[in-house]
Amino acid sequence: MTSIKETIYNVANAFDIYKNKIGSHSDYEDSNGIGEFHLFNSSYLDGVENEHEKFCERVIRYLSHLKECSSLFYRDQGCRYLCYWIHHEVLKDLKPIDNTINLYKEFLKKYEEYDEYYKFEEYLKHFYSALLEIFLKLIELYGKFNLFIERKSTCSDCDCADASAKLFNNYVDDCYLGNDNDFCDELKNFKNTYENYMRIISSFLPLLYKFTPFGLWIYQRIGKIQNMWNNIIQEENHLLDNYEMKEDYSKKQYYKLLYNSS
Repeated sequence: MTSIKETIYNVANAFDIYKNKIGSHSDYEDSNGIGEFHLFNSSYLDGVENEHEKFCERVIRYLSHLKECSSLFYRDQGCRYLCYWIHHEVLKDLKPIDNTINLYKEFLKKYEEYDEYYKFEEYLKHFYSALLEIFLKLIELYGKFNLFIERKSTCSDCDCADASAKLFNNYVDDCYLGNDNDFCDELKNFKNTYENYMRIISSFLPLLYKFTPFGLWIYQRIGKIQNMWNNIIQEENHLLDNYEMKEDYSKKQYYKLLYNSS
């Protein structure tokens, strides 16, 4: 099985971990001083039909959880998820991304009032509109694929798979035209996730075909989906490969400049 490469966007395929943390109060019941933020308000929350202070309380509890975690990578990914949560759960995808980032900054400042000895300033440096836009794209891509494998959508298997394929196809083009290496690497992670899943499913197909009354139907459906995805993957592999060649060339040029200047 191909290993997952570490990127700044890894949380796009693991956001349930952080979702459960920000949605649960059980881990932070002993937190003190949370109540002082019951008057929290922000102009960036204008038009949001919910109790603003409850959002603040959940964010403070969640950031307290991140602070206690020793893994810097977990903390970093957790802050990225928080930005997504603000955009999707608090602002309901209705506000501009800059609005989301500014509200995120206000929540971090509020946390510093709660815990003046810990600063999340380092995580502010790594957030900007383009990054969050890409992060939202990757969450949508993984989300579509997870609906397909978990059968949690009203769309048919082929429709869900087709939606994922089209997104992947578009995003590979974006990767090749841009300069975000982590974005391209995360698309490769997604490709590997898909291939590993289909490899497992394919290993069960002969048994399903032979021993279940609906085995033939399943066999045909999975086969159709697999063929469709393989066509997409083959068409886009050359772009991802070209991205690697372009990245290697850039590195060689960089080291060449260093050598010549020494």
